[in-house]
Amino acid sequence: MFFQRMAQVFPAYSVGGLNWSTLFYCRMKAAQDIIPYGKVQHLAMCLEEFCNPESQAFPQFKENMEMVKEMQTYVETHTQDLDNCLLGQKTPVSFATEVLRDKEEQRKQSPFKTETADLTSTYLLDLMQGWAAQPPSENNAVAEKLRAFTQHIDDSVRVLHRGALLLVRHSGPAKGTAVDAQHPLRFARLVEDARVGQPLRLTFHPYESDAVSVPRSAFVLLPTNVLAHVTSVKAMERLVEDSGYQVFQALITEIQNLADVMLEKQHVSTRLVHRAQQNDVTFFDRAALEHLRDVLDDTRLFRSNEFAALMLEVSTVSQKTLRNFMSKVEAGEITVFPATQDTQQQQLSHTDFSGYLKNTLKAYLGWCQCALEMLQMQRRELCNGNMKKDTTDWYLKRIKDDVNEFLAKAGYDFDAVPANYLEEKPSNVEAVRKNLQIVQSALSGEGTKVLVETLRKEIYARLDHYVLNMQAYMCEELNIAPDTFTVEEAERRFAALPETGSGQNKLISDLIKDIKYTIRMKYLDDTPSEKGGLDVVPVSGLILGRLCRFENELKTACQAWDIRLPPPPAAVAATSSIAIPTGLSSAALTPPVARHRPQPQPPLHSPPPTHGATIQPVPPARVQPAPMPAGNSVSNTSSNAGKVAQAVAAHNAAVAATTVMVLTHTHAHPNGHDLPPRSSSFIL
Repeated sequence: MFFQRMAQVFPAYSVGGLNWSTLFYCRMKAAQDIIPYGKVQHLAMCLEEFCNPESQAFPQFKENMEMVKEMQTYVETHTQDLDNCLLGQKTPVSFATEVLRDKEEQRKQSPFKTETADLTSTYLLDLMQGWAAQPPSENNAVAEKLRAFTQHIDDSVRVLHRGALLLVRHSGPAKGTAVDAQHPLRFARLVEDARVGQPLRLTFHPYESDAVSVPRSAFVLLPTNVLAHVTSVKAMERLVEDSGYQVFQALITEIQNLADVMLEKQHVSTRLVHRAQQNDVTFFDRAALEHLRDVLDDTRLFRSNEFAALMLEVSTVSQKTLRNFMSKVEAGEITVFPATQDTQQQQLSHTDFSGYLKNTLKAYLGWCQCALEMLQMQRRELCNGNMKKDTTDWYLKRIKDDVNEFLAKAGYDFDAVPANYLEEKPSNVEAVRKNLQIVQSALSGEGTKVLVETLRKEIYARLDHYVLNMQAYMCEELNIAPDTFTVEEAERRFAALPETGSGQNKLISDLIKDIKYTIRMKYLDDTPSEKGGLDVVPVSGLILGRLCRFENELKTACQAWDIRLPPPPAAVAATSSIAIPTGLSSAALTPPVARHRPQPQPPLHSPPPTHGATIQPVPPARVQPAPMPAGNSVSNTSSNAGKVAQAVAAHNAAVAATTVMVLTHTHAHPNGHDLPPRSSSFIL
C-alpha cells in the first residue's frame, strides 16, 4: 500500500529538482502531523526489503530503484525528525539554559580532558597497546576503561555523521550564519559527515537546500532524554519556542494596558491594582482599594461610551497585530512550529480578544476584594498581637534555618557535640575540630557577608511592611494625616488622650514602642559603630550571634575534654572582616547552654520586646558534672576531672553573666477584654 501511494510521488521527485526532505516536509505541512517513530522504523524495513537484490517484492517498482535507494538513505540518516519540522526552530530560553548547564557539568565531572584530537589519539593508542599486551582473559579492565572513555569524549572531537540532529547557538534567521553564544539554541542537521577537527556543515532549512559552516564549539548534541521526545507533535512542541503564544501574551498585555488607561481616567491607581494582585498592600491603601472596588463593581462601567470605545480599540489592535504576525511568518522573519502552524493561526484569528477585556476588569475586581478581605483580617491580627508574633517568629526561624544551611553546605556536623557535652565526651573529636574551623572561617568569610546582607534585605522588607501597618492604624486612631506621621507626633497625640485605662490606649502605646524598636534595629545595622544596648539586637547581630554561640560551644567542649584546638584561620587570627554591631554585647558571645540540635532550642533572641513589660532576671541553673565511671583510665584521673570542673565553672560563670529576661505582659484588646499573657525569653 505504501509503495502504491509513493508511485504518485516518484514523478514529482524526478521532475523539478525536488528532494526527499522537501517531499516529506510538504507532506507534513499538508497533513499537519508527523510520521510517528514506529512507522518510520516500518518504512525503513520495507525499503531494505525492496532494495535487496534477491527480493522479488514490488517488481512493478524496480524501474525506480535509484530513487528508492535515495529514499532509503534519507530515511536511514533521518531517523530523528524525518519530516524536518524542527529544523530552524529556536528552543525556549529555559530549555537552552538547562541543556548548556548540563553539558558544562558533564564536562567538569569527566575524568578525561579530551579537548584536542592529539590527546584523544594518544589516549586511544595507549589503551590499544595496553590491550594488546595483556592475555585475552585479562582484557576486561582495559575494555571498561575504553567504554568509560567513549562515554566522556568531548563533542568537539566526536565523529558526527550525516543526518545527525544538533542544537546550535545561532542568532540569525534560518538561512543565516551568525553565531551568538548568548542566543537560544536552534535545531539543525548535518548535511555531511564531520571528522575530528573539522567544522560542521549543516542546514537550518527544512528543505535542506542551504548549508552553512559553523565551528564545533557552537553545537550541542541532543541529550538522550530530549531524543526520546522527538516522537510526537505534542512532545516536539515543548522543545521549540512558541511564537504564537508570545503574540497571544503580547496582546493580553496590550489589553491590560488599555484597561489601565481607562481606569486612570476614572481616578483609579492601576499600580495599586497590580500591588493588590501581589498582596503588597497596607492599611494605608484601604480607602483607595474601596474606591477601586466601587468603580469596577458598578455595572454602568460596562455600558459607558468609554468602554464601548475601548472594545472597538481592542478589536482593531488585535486584528492589526495578528496580520503583522502572519505576514512575518510568511516572509520567514518569524519561525513557527510547522506541524501546528495552520491550526495555531486559525485559533488566533478566531479568538475574541474583546472578551479578554471584560475578563481583565473582572480579575481586577477580584484582586481588590481579596486585598480588602486580607487587610480586614490583618487588622484583627495586629490588634490581638498575632501579626507581631508571626513576623518575629518568621524572621527568627529564617535566621536559624539559613545559618544552619550555610554551615551545612560547608560540611558542619550538627551531631558532633552531644546534648550534655560537659558530661559526655564527643565521640568524634575530629568532627568537633572541623566544626570549629568551619565556624571560625565563617566569621571572617565573604560568604557570611553575603548571607548577612541577603537576610537583612528580606527581613527588613517585611518589618517595613509591618511598621507601615502600625503607622496606618495609629493614623486612624490618633487622627494623623498619613503624609505627616512621625513617632514624635504620635507620642504627642497619645499623651493628650484621656486616661481611660482601656485596652485601646495600651495597644497604641505598645505599637509606638514597637515602631521605635524596629527603627533602632535598622539604625544599628546601618551604623555598626554606634553603641547599642542589650535591649535591641539588629538582624546582623542575631546572625553573627548564632555563629558565635556555635564557636563558643565548640571551644567549651574542647576545653572540657582536652581536645587540641585547631589552628584558627589567618583572617580570624588577625581580625574579623565583619563588623559586629555593638548592640551585641560581650555577654552575647559567651558559651551557650548545652543543647542538641534535634531538641527544641530557645531562640537566640526574642521578638522585639513590647516596652513597659515587666523584666524579671532569671538565675541560670548550674550544670553539675556527672560522676566518673570507675576503671576509666582517662576520665577517672584527677587531672581530667579538674579540667572538667574548671570548664564547668567557667561555663556557669559565663551563663550567669548572660542576660536572661522573661517578658510577661497582658496585651489588652481594644474591646476591653484581656488576651492571655504573652511571654518570651531570650539569651543575648
